Amino acid sequence: MTALNHNNPTPGVRILGSSRRGYARVRMNNTIEISIPLKSSDPKIIKLRAAEVRIAAPLIKAGIKVEFSWLNSAIERTTIGGSIEYYFNTFMKAKSIEGLAPKTLAGYRHMYAHLKNSLQVARRADTLKLADIEKYKLHLVDEGLAAATTNRRLRECASFTTYLYEHEILRRRLKVKRIREIEKINYIGEAGLRKIQQYIPVWMQPIIQLYADTGMRLSEPFLAIRYDNELVIGASKSKNRQLRSIQLSNIQVAVWEFLISKSHKPQFYSRAFKRAATAAGLGKNKFHNLRHYCGARLYAAHRDVQLVKLKLGHSSLSTTEKYQKFNLAQLKSAFPKAYESYNS
Repeated sequence: MTALNHNNPTPGVRILGSSRRGYARVRMNNTIEISIPLKSSDPKIIKLRAAEVRIAAPLIKAGIKVEFSWLNSAIERTTIGGSIEYYFNTFMKAKSIEGLAPKTLAGYRHMYAHLKNSLQVARRADTLKLADIEKYKLHLVDEGLAAATTNRRLRECASFTTYLYEHEILRRRLKVKRIREIEKINYIGEAGLRKIQQYIPVWMQPIIQLYADTGMRLSEPFLAIRYDNELVIGASKSKNRQLRSIQLSNIQVAVWEFLISKSHKPQFYSRAFKRAATAAGLGKNKFHNLRHYCGARLYAAHRDVQLVKLKLGHSSLSTTEKYQKFNLAQLKSAFPKAYESYNS
């Protein structure tokens, strides 16, 4: 009995074959192995099924029950290697183990729902082509999704197809290009924030100002650990999976301590802010606009995107460069003191 030659082995997994059938062994520890019959003597079929075992190996080792299509006739499939849906479910199990946020996992599910609609019929995973991705892109646009949302779905699709390629389901990597997106940042000026604060309860006004001055995301104060005058959010909890550090003044530390002592959830402050913005006659404003307030004011005062990047905790400078596109006359009107400090 000889081991099959494959290009992408998984540690702890041995794919073996004989003249009549093949099977895979997943090593659980030093003494225990789980044998998975591949039920074929055809080398091509064994290779496809072996690829599925390699995908599922981390799930099996984590104690999650995995059913393979060739071992369970109840699993609906369109090919020896399994349908796109079969692989998407395996992909989602793997992403769940990575500890992704529920909102991120929900995004992948939205992506797949649109992908199924654009394909219209059941498909084999290994038949996906670039033409299908282009059709998917047109489907998203026809559905009326905003450019930012469309690009989010395309990024998620790229992650899924890369997963298929890396696990030898697709023969070549599919390049998923995003659509051109004209970014518009809605920020609140100093005068607008003063108006909104008039409709915020007095006890909550310092909290709203804390968000505006630090550029923290809505949930970040609740995820942070304080070290003297620094809030630190671990990489496992931050949005971009990178360590996030936020410097506070003594007064801001006191406001932060007051904030986390309350029993309110983050959404409570978001709803209160939206109501106050509407009452102030400023229309619908998202709580996230306070973060843009911080970034826009900082850029007005320094014209330094690197400084804004560090303050807001962006993982990429390209994310911050959108602040360079602001109309300087509008910045001067929105943040007169900050603007003048740059010119002084």
